[in-house]
Amino acid sequence: MVDQVFLTQAKRLTPADRLELISELWQTLDHDSLPVTEAERDMLDERLVDLSANPDSGRPWGDVEAELRSRLP
Repeated sequence: MVDQVFLTQAKRLTPADRLELISELWQTLDHDSLPVTEAERDMLDERLVDLSANPDSGRPWGDVEAELRSRLP
């Protein structure tokens, strides 16, 4: 369970700081141990097939993240 004092403090952060906190927390997770449903696994497999067929169709995460951050107040 999340400590309510921590949660209250986190909610007071600016949107940019909350995104940074989310990013930092996300990086601490062991992605191989996250639960994935069969439907999610199928969707990810489809996306990998699409990526293999169209390797230049995506954008690097760093570019997407920078664009999203630039939209924040």
